[in-house]
Amino acid sequence: MKYDIAVIGGGPAGMISAGRSAELGAKVILLEKNLQLGVKLLATGGGRCNLTNNKTIREIADGFSANGQWLLSGLSKVGPERVIDFFKKRGLKTKIGCLECFN
Repeated sequence: MKYDIAVIGGGPAGMISAGRSAELGAKVILLEKNLQLGVKLLATGGGRCNLTNNKTIREIADGFSANGQWLLSGLSKVGPERVIDFFKKRGLKTKIGCLECFN
């Protein structure tokens, strides 16, 4: 079979890239060495599969101290609200928790 795009790596970025490319009409193959896709994503948040958080983009960048300033450009285009909206439009129910709730 012929593909337009080969995505190597079934982590969050690979799954989003492959899925969006397919939505736009490309024939896509997603290659992953693990038996399941998104294994690292499933492990985030203590097994709660964190997609994003509910902080402002400034708070996210500040969490990386002075090195976090490079995040502002990308986060201003695709911040937490847009990430949540992306998944909700595809039928994924999300839950917003708090650190105090899990400690």
